[in-house]
Amino acid sequence: MEGKFFKADSKLIKAALVLAISSAFYGCSGGSGGSGGGEDPAPVDTTPPSLTLTPASGASIAATGTLLLDFSEAVALEDVSLSGAMQEMGELSQVDQDTLILTPIAEWAKGLELSLTIAAQDAAGNQMAEVDAHYTVDENAPSVVSVSPAQERLEKDGAITVQFSESIDRDSLQISGSLLDDEYTLTWSQSRFNDDTLVIAPKSRWLSGQDRSLHLEAKDPAGLDLPAEQHNFTVPLYFENFDSAQVVIGQDDFSSTLTAISAKNLGEGPLGSAAVTDEGKLFVPDYTNNRVLIFNSVPTSNGAPANAALNEDSLDDSSWGDFGSGPTNISVDGGKLLINYSFSSLATYGYSVFVYDTIPEDGRALPSAQLPMDFCPGVSATYSSAMIAKGRVFAASSYMARVAVWDDLPSMEDAAPDWLLGQSTLENCTANDREQDGSVIQQPSARTLDMPEDVWSDGEKLAITDSGNNRVLLWNSMPTSSFAPADIVLGQADFVSSEGLPPSRQTLSLFERGIWSNGIQLFVADSGNNRVLIWDQWPQENFAPADIVLGQGDFDRSAFNDSNQNGVTDEGELPSAATLKWPDGITAYEDKLIINDSGNNRFLIFQSR
Repeated sequence: MEGKFFKADSKLIKAALVLAISSAFYGCSGGSGGSGGGEDPAPVDTTPPSLTLTPASGASIAATGTLLLDFSEAVALEDVSLSGAMQEMGELSQVDQDTLILTPIAEWAKGLELSLTIAAQDAAGNQMAEVDAHYTVDENAPSVVSVSPAQERLEKDGAITVQFSESIDRDSLQISGSLLDDEYTLTWSQSRFNDDTLVIAPKSRWLSGQDRSLHLEAKDPAGLDLPAEQHNFTVPLYFENFDSAQVVIGQDDFSSTLTAISAKNLGEGPLGSAAVTDEGKLFVPDYTNNRVLIFNSVPTSNGAPANAALNEDSLDDSSWGDFGSGPTNISVDGGKLLINYSFSSLATYGYSVFVYDTIPEDGRALPSAQLPMDFCPGVSATYSSAMIAKGRVFAASSYMARVAVWDDLPSMEDAAPDWLLGQSTLENCTANDREQDGSVIQQPSARTLDMPEDVWSDGEKLAITDSGNNRVLLWNSMPTSSFAPADIVLGQADFVSSEGLPPSRQTLSLFERGIWSNGIQLFVADSGNNRVLIWDQWPQENFAPADIVLGQGDFDRSAFNDSNQNGVTDEGELPSAATLKWPDGITAYEDKLIINDSGNNRFLIFQSR
């Protein structure tokens, strides 16, 4: 009986255990058929937090730099402990639930490698394995060691290489400037250190233009700032001999030479250079029609109509304006506009220059000032051209054989120029007066002028077309006093020669206006030879040969409108997109060269290659 009872009792115990286990399982799990309706218990957190340091261990840190501790989960400040040199010099604080920051109380010790050991646990008490880190205190801010190209000239497909003194934090790089209006690529590489070399390359090509700026901002891995870096480049214009223009202003096509008073035509023989504002608004002198045509943008198609006419009530009016007629030369700089007019009133013959303090928006704009007239005893007051550059005003007085210069825009109409070129005083008016004694028989020198027709400057360099001497004079830096000698002569072998010579790469036959430079290249309207000569680099020696010729197929030809290039002036031969007749003005805007083709009553726009 005892054995049977034991067996029965054993079965009862097993059944009770199974029932208890089943009840516990289904009651806690909420399985189907259960009646308890309970929820699962929260899972037990057994994963310790992990840590990311910024900057990473082994990097440099600035003397006042901070160290960020980013945990993989929430960690309380009181659950983090530090040891080592950085703990002794720093103070730990909470940024948010999973981020803390270690800040130096004063500065991290310079010139040392600092150690730090970090221990932490999460809210569940899971201990993170200790993290050992070390840092070198960087007390030297990054700098730019070199920029290539080192000179101002940047070729259209050229890359810019910037060499830094140390590694740069890529994410901190900020670049801006007008150069970056074009599409570009960035490439990082290593010279001595990782990410210490940056190459900026155009995706296609850089757009031609002056003073195209590049501004760099960056930090090194320690967070130290690169001192502000700005570099300016000039992307040159590219042409080949006898290149064709892409657009004509004043005519419907390249073979026409019509004259008219309308929104799209010019009068006969326009004189002087056009001007373009930084925003692309074009001002074109229309001499015979007594007006300046305003185009809201540089035309991209032949015969485009002007938007307004300055100094006239309408685009069909050619009467004398209120303050002048016969505009010849236009200049823009610093938000100001200068226009050279051939007459200032019906009673006075001469040339005067009017100044607009702001760029005219339409034909109703009036000038704010008039440049003082240039007088000399017994000589007519004539300005053949004038320009403004970096606030300085230049006016070429052709019959007084001098260029008058005001260091600042004159505030009074009788303000005398600050200095002269070609003469030593305002009383001197004789051409080629090398001894400044007024003698009639004179020989040119590096200081003298004879019929200067045009002047160009960028505020640093200076160029004058000395037409009576068939030469161009160059100053490599801005003169500061009267009668200063030029540095370079073009068109003649020396400063004492003035004779006219047959056309070649080196000679000039000047009788009109037309000189322009981007500070690197030089463009001269060689009007007597019906061509424009281009020096691809600012000349550095006397009688330097030109590199490119427009208007002719080679440097030995000079016939106007010589479309078939047989070297013969044929009055029946029509002009073309590649020919010129008495060019009289030059300017440029971005990748466009704008030439006054005066003898064909038009302006031509040449697109840089």
